[in-house]
Amino acid sequence: MRRPHVPDASGFTLIEACLLLSGLGIFLAMAAPAFVDALRTSKTAEAGELLGRMVRGANAYYVAFHDVETQEGTRKRGQCLPPDAGPVPSVPGPDAQTIDFGAETTPGAETWTALGFEPPHPVHYAYSFTPTATGCMLADGATKPTIVHFVARGDLDGDGTLSEFRRVGTAGPTGLELDPLLVVDRRVE
Repeated sequence: MRRPHVPDASGFTLIEACLLLSGLGIFLAMAAPAFVDALRTSKTAEAGELLGRMVRGANAYYVAFHDVETQEGTRKRGQCLPPDAGPVPSVPGPDAQTIDFGAETTPGAETWTALGFEPPHPVHYAYSFTPTATGCMLADGATKPTIVHFVARGDLDGDGTLSEFRRVGTAGPTGLELDPLLVVDRRVE
């Protein structure tokens, strides 16, 4: 007596395999752009984090007392800001760059050191610190307020269009008074 033929149920038929592959292709076509956008957006967190460090360093420098040469000799003075610095690196690109902000060859190294600004990882953005006035006693009897700009510019996708993140502060009698907003132009270009 012959046994009936039982098909092997362990594999896929050709039609099942085609359906599976086409479904996977559709999923990847929808997910890939979202993944790339999420990856670019994650890089933008660096700008906010490091601008925050720069702001805290500038405020600490501003409220500290520094030895300043005067006609009467060396005196302790407060409300000081160092000279402007940056952009460092001079040209941002899509790849992170390892920069030693305190190195003598880095433009504005003395200012970066005074602010205690040394990123703990490679950077995707070029950072700038730009006060409208430098020196000490900036809030005492000033006719115009001293404005400080903290800026990060980056080219995350290498197309030449820059993202820009800005914080702005004003030199006040007790510290830097910051605008609460982080201004962003072209977050991910």
